[in-house]
Amino acid sequence: MIEDPRYTFCLYTTTQGHWKRRDRYQKTVNNFQHQVQSHANPYYVASIKQSPGDTEFCNEMADWLSDRGFAVSAQEGEFSHGHDSHQVQYLLDMMRLNPLVHTEYVFHAEDDWLLKAHDNQSISLYIDMAIKLLRDRPEIMQVRIPRFTDEPARINGLLAKHGINTRAERMDEYFWRSGDWSNNPYIARTRDVRAALTFVKNSNLPKHSEHGLGRAMAALGWCELPFAFFDPSIIRCGHIGTPVGEEDDLSKPLFAN
Repeated sequence: MIEDPRYTFCLYTTTQGHWKRRDRYQKTVNNFQHQVQSHANPYYVASIKQSPGDTEFCNEMADWLSDRGFAVSAQEGEFSHGHDSHQVQYLLDMMRLNPLVHTEYVFHAEDDWLLKAHDNQSISLYIDMAIKLLRDRPEIMQVRIPRFTDEPARINGLLAKHGINTRAERMDEYFWRSGDWSNNPYIARTRDVRAALTFVKNSNLPKHSEHGLGRAMAALGWCELPFAFFDPSIIRCGHIGTPVGEEDDLSKPLFAN
């Protein structure tokens, strides 16, 4: 008997795409599914934000995702990257998709990130490790996959560089912990994310998918450093929502500026 999946892979995508490229969601999904062990497949759900006039392409996206096992929820909305409208629509998408998740844990995935584990090991191993950490350490609210090779140093430099008072400290050979929230690919408890979204919606917290949600999740953690991330030497993520030629190369180190 196949064990019921313990987590749901939640994909957030749009018909708008990135820099006029509208295939990034396909690369993200293929990258993930090719690295997940067949016996450890999660449930899959996807949110599509449909720009006005993009009905036909939205249907094409939905069909492609459905063929790969996704339950799809689409909604029309207008936004511009880097503006408040983007954050408002993103939060609405998260609030719409979260009730469709019926597993204890959720893998949050924007549509322009690739993953690569050390020695090309299955990412299922690391997702299982993240779930175990969340199960064993109730004060940890997030287990994130880092982008930068020097992620601990990046976080420890935030105070001097941006006045953000946080730090990173090592937990063990696999994990660090910090007070720095990010929506880069992460695993969390579904119930925690749902509670945090409720706080953002019904309070004066910033209506922002990172600034507001991160503050709400930190409050739920009841500790100074409630967010964990993998050591970058064992697994990293790479950003592909860029102009052509500027994508992260996961075969090379990447250092924060």
